[in-house]
Amino acid sequence: MFRLALTAAVTLGITGSVEASLGSSASTRDTGNTLREVAVYIFLVCAILVCLYTYFLARAEFSGMPPPSFHSLSSSFSFTDGGYRSSHKLGSTYAVYILLAISALLVARESFFTATVKDTAKQNNEAYWYPFAVVTEFLAVVLFAAPGLVPHPSDA
Repeated sequence: MFRLALTAAVTLGITGSVEASLGSSASTRDTGNTLREVAVYIFLVCAILVCLYTYFLARAEFSGMPPPSFHSLSSSFSFTDGGYRSSHKLGSTYAVYILLAISALLVARESFFTATVKDTAKQNNEAYWYPFAVVTEFLAVVLFAAPGLVPHPSDA
């Protein structure tokens, strides 16, 4: 369901952007802008769901129990005594905190795009775009690169 929502958001966003920029009539451009707005809202909802999911993972990790009924994520990690299997790497030692930070960065990024969806001049203003879009995404990528955060395929 989550992948379907992301696929729909990407499809709507691309279609909306193309129609908004290349549309020959005002109604076509308005339809494109509306499709782009819907895509931004779907991305925000998905980012909030990821943040909530991460919160539930954190609660389960801190209580020493695997997360209830979250099959896709809990099967990716090996819970042993409330910790991940390889506890000597930075990513596995502080995995919950890193994942919480990544999800918060994603919500901040999508919140910026949602807040400025109707004002593309403000959205494209470098003073706002770099700190809220570029830096948040860059920090999320850097945090994902923490050694031991993503399990090796042979460990899964």
